[in-house]
Amino acid sequence: MKIKKVTTRRKILDSAIFLFGTEGYDNVSVAKICRNAGVSNGIIYKYFKNKEEIYKDVLDMTVHELSKNTTLIEGVTPSSKLLSYIELIFHSAMEMENLLAACREGEYRFTEYEETLRGDIYLKALSRIYGREVDDEEYLYITSGIRYVSVKNTRIESPLPTRCLRNFIAGGIGENPALTRSLIYGEEAESQEVDIREEILEKGMRLFGEKGFNSVKISQIAKAVGSSVGSFYLNFETKENFFEEILKKVQKDLLSYLSWEEFSEESRVERVVEVLERFLKFFHEDPHKYRFMREAEFISQRGVEALYDSLGEFLYSALQMERTEKNNVIINCILGIAHYSQIDLYHTEDEGRRGKLLNKLKGYLEDGISE
Repeated sequence: MKIKKVTTRRKILDSAIFLFGTEGYDNVSVAKICRNAGVSNGIIYKYFKNKEEIYKDVLDMTVHELSKNTTLIEGVTPSSKLLSYIELIFHSAMEMENLLAACREGEYRFTEYEETLRGDIYLKALSRIYGREVDDEEYLYITSGIRYVSVKNTRIESPLPTRCLRNFIAGGIGENPALTRSLIYGEEAESQEVDIREEILEKGMRLFGEKGFNSVKISQIAKAVGSSVGSFYLNFETKENFFEEILKKVQKDLLSYLSWEEFSEESRVERVVEVLERFLKFFHEDPHKYRFMREAEFISQRGVEALYDSLGEFLYSALQMERTEKNNVIINCILGIAHYSQIDLYHTEDEGRRGKLLNKLKGYLEDGISE
């Protein structure tokens, strides 16, 4: 049997996929890609103009593989086709883990990539499932949970919750009891005088949101708060440690924002919509937080996972739900909807979009997606 030779171009791409997935776009240079691939620096320009072209080639590979996989949907009814589609997305997430990890940053850096995924893969697949066009709100409700849970499932060893996911999409949240009035954390946080450390964290978050992690120097942070570099190092060991502390502050601020006002007596679905509205308003009111959080997904994956885990705990309390496999899927689907709705709203200039989205989501959470 003849062994197929790995081409130089493929070596470069494999090296780039690994490095982009583990270190992030900004931390990877052309020289580093060449070193990891075992090729000379000069030869790479025979195949690619620059790093961005390499990255876009990796994005194209991802689109091609996902497109190929989603053409394999089986089934006769919309319900059976939907289950097949979910299973294909989960298997793709596992088989293409490195490729998808490398491309997750592309959703943020290159909006045309996310639009290609949306139009050429997900919407086409959903049209085949339901035998009709699927609108933007249906798309977000269906795909957000699938994408979020499939990625999360690659990091933990657990059975694939494909049927629970299918049931949530088709039938909504299920039990929708009236919930009691509640303030999730018992009492409102007391206002505190902002000290120099808190001020540094706030200024740092804004700088990272504006310029990006790798473009911000410690001296710029110190200058922004009228302090010295020495004062910075009295509070934080490294820039990475500083970034982690900002992420913890965003987590604390978000949870405080979500629970600042008491939840009224309402149904479970109404409370989900209220939590989603507060979540989306939190990031809309300060776009720097949104941009910081998107970059944090590539700078501190564990920190972002901890933030979303804390949001999951918040939802269990806010929705007064027992911890079951089914409810765990529902909670993670809600987190996925929050995550991808946030991305969707950031890129639109339609001021009425949030209200329309939340209103349609309320209907889907109550009744699911009709066949």
